[in-house]
Amino acid sequence: GYMVMDEAPVGILTTYPVAVFVRRHRDVSNKTLYVSKPVGPDRYLLALLTLVRQADVLRDMKAMLSRLQVPRTPTGPDKSSASRDRDTEGRGKGRAKEQQQPEDKAQGRQLRPRQRAEAQGKQQQQQQRSKKPQGGQVEEVQGEREEEGFASPGQPSSQESTACEQLPWCSFADVGLTGICLGYGRLGNVVKGTINGQPAAIKMFEVKCRDSWPCFEHELHMYQKLQELQGTWLPRLLRYGRLDHTGAFFLGLSDEGDPIEQAEQLGEFSSAMRRAVRALHDQGVLHNDIRLGNFVMDVSSRSVKLIDLEYSSELPDGVEGAAAKDEEMKMVDSLVGHDGSRTRSRH
Repeated sequence: GYMVMDEAPVGILTTYPVAVFVRRHRDVSNKTLYVSKPVGPDRYLLALLTLVRQADVLRDMKAMLSRLQVPRTPTGPDKSSASRDRDTEGRGKGRAKEQQQPEDKAQGRQLRPRQRAEAQGKQQQQQQRSKKPQGGQVEEVQGEREEEGFASPGQPSSQESTACEQLPWCSFADVGLTGICLGYGRLGNVVKGTINGQPAAIKMFEVKCRDSWPCFEHELHMYQKLQELQGTWLPRLLRYGRLDHTGAFFLGLSDEGDPIEQAEQLGEFSSAMRRAVRALHDQGVLHNDIRLGNFVMDVSSRSVKLIDLEYSSELPDGVEGAAAKDEEMKMVDSLVGHDGSRTRSRH
């Protein structure tokens, strides 16, 4: 799948002590992979040099291997239920222990915004299991999330698999996926695409990354919860599902411009940044990751959008919620200057 994404003619599968090398067919419609014999550590360096040489020799093949023309795999790259069950053995206890860590850290000291968001997010994700998101195609699994039964680092548990299986599968052509990377995240890249003729940012959650499913599910829920802010203070959610070949979960969002990278770029946008965060608060949501790179601006339309709801959480009630809003607004002020003047950010 990653060779398809990268339009690569050759690749390597390795456990480091042992590796096999693979080469694709020149015909993009032929999905046959030619596989070498296993290569041990004694010939590993020579094999790598050979791979580099082959990549150079076959450079012209990249033009023949358009990612948009590779045939779909009818059954998708997902594992069977039996295979997932075999993979779950021994994973549950370690994962349950990891899920307790944010709560343990909360004892005895105040959490930073991201840590607080992660702790609150896990509680909210359990509550969301019994709800169906508005406008979505996913039926949530009833009951609390069971930590036992996680299939693989980024795959859903057996209780969550019903929701996952109902996600629509999309081809690379469905979202006009390109090789242009708009951003890099801890769970996958954001790649330029096109959905229904509209420029889009395709945010991917790679299944090989731990927590990709709960983070995808959480961010999808937040965009659906904040539907009335989409197009005004947030990008519009155009499409979501799973991608052929790689199996990655994705959010297809409207491309609303370039990230603000330097405070000198703010100008008249500083007041819009404050309004965007306040609009989020008015809907009962904290962003929890306020920094220049999470604001995008479109110079032609003179608009600003707030992006990346990965760490967002619902506002606590009462005094705690008011304090959290004040803290987040102070972060915005530190970026744009308390009096609205431009200041240099350290982010």
